[in-house]
Amino acid sequence: MVRLATLFNARCRVSVLACAIASAVLGVELSLTNQSASAIDVNLLNCPGTQSTSFSPGLSLTPQQTTFKAVGSVSPCVSVGDPTINAGTFEATGTGLFSCLLNSTAPYSITYKWNNGKSSTVRYEFFTNVRGVGQTVFTGSGTVLSGEYVGARAVQTLTLITPEATGCVTPQGATSNSGVVTLTFIGPLNLLQK
Repeated sequence: MVRLATLFNARCRVSVLACAIASAVLGVELSLTNQSASAIDVNLLNCPGTQSTSFSPGLSLTPQQTTFKAVGSVSPCVSVGDPTINAGTFEATGTGLFSCLLNSTAPYSITYKWNNGKSSTVRYEFFTNVRGVGQTVFTGSGTVLSGEYVGARAVQTLTLITPEATGCVTPQGATSNSGVVTLTFIGPLNLLQK
């Protein structure tokens, strides 16, 4: 009888762990309240793309105030609620403390211009960085302030390669990088009814 109870408890713990992992992977918010299906957070927009960034002055091993300009495009987009969105472009400029080993975590805004003539302006305020030699994985999280999907949470993940990584030790520094980007807007379906 003791062995059966131990086996049952182990299976319950595995089930709870499996549910927690599935919830995290699927991005589904589980709640014990009586929410309607339209209030559950879903991916409203998901777009892969590319980005190129230039830095002035170039990045070195020592952090310094640097101006950046990022230009990119996203396509093909999967959009819930507005099937006319299937591609977009964006551009961002800003200043922050950067080096070859550190990305700035200063808040910044990006306006995404969609193929349907509309746009979405996002303010990114929360960041994570994983930086290795010659590569950075940078995730910004913020809110859509205006335009399509206003009120949605935005997550932008960049995997940037510094093609001139050896530039980090030269007087001019590494002046550019480029890579892939994934853009996701997350929110409840009822957000689309605004």
